[in-house]
Amino acid sequence: MRNLSLYVNHIKPAFGHLRLDDITTPLVQSFINYLIRKPTSKPAKDGSDRTLAPTTVREVYQELDKCLTAAKQAGHLRSNPCRGIELPSVKRQDMLLLTPEEVQALAEAIGDRYTALIQLLAYGGLRIGEAAALLPSDVRVRSVTVTKSTGEVQGKLLTSAPTTEASRRTVPLPSFVAEQLAKHVGMYPGEYLFTGRDGGQVRSNVFRARQFAKARLAIGRPELRIHDLRHTAISFWIAQGLDLQRIQRWAGHTTPVFTLGRYGHLFTEENGAVLPRHQPEDYRPPK
Repeated sequence: MRNLSLYVNHIKPAFGHLRLDDITTPLVQSFINYLIRKPTSKPAKDGSDRTLAPTTVREVYQELDKCLTAAKQAGHLRSNPCRGIELPSVKRQDMLLLTPEEVQALAEAIGDRYTALIQLLAYGGLRIGEAAALLPSDVRVRSVTVTKSTGEVQGKLLTSAPTTEASRRTVPLPSFVAEQLAKHVGMYPGEYLFTGRDGGQVRSNVFRARQFAKARLAIGRPELRIHDLRHTAISFWIAQGLDLQRIQRWAGHTTPVFTLGRYGHLFTEENGAVLPRHQPEDYRPPK
């Protein structure tokens, strides 16, 4: 869904009217340079123009690269003009990892309607778009199955299959999370597992700006991002001593190499084996 948004908002307006063989490497570089300087619709707090994040520019490039690679493979292009493009450097943000106590505090601060959502993200490792697309039937006794993702494109919610086959997965859940989900279904029945107050599908952007923003302030973590709950879940799995392949599969990563590259600092190597660096005393949240 993120890919569709990038295509509709950036790639189609720039290249949709062109023939494939009109797209050259200099044109792609000019496009990337434009994105780097392009102001967003929301200004910075001081009133100055806010430009696209380098990570977003890179994501747009990657999506364009995939489109043109497919065109080349289909015989419509001799070569991919995305080769040799200079991209903005990205400073990777430090992931913020919560303790079980902090997850519990966040779940309580956010209110009953979204308590189960916080626990699912922090212990199941789902992306927010994946959680928003869940149906009650996707929840089993002790697991949840991810088959779709929801995103917002030009103000409309669109639900589609994940962008990679690895994202289709079944993730086991701790018993206390499964119990909370069962309680949630009874309290808030609907077409989707998580809904807004109007009963419609939860909008991740609205949830992020309203309920989540207030809850993170309430627990004294104003810098916390929703995606940090996914990082937290993966850190819990690592700390439990689960093998790398299983963690990769539950996280929906394409390869274990990606998992190790992103979370390698949480592992250590002993006698040729990759092991968790730390073990918590208790994986369950406090009573």
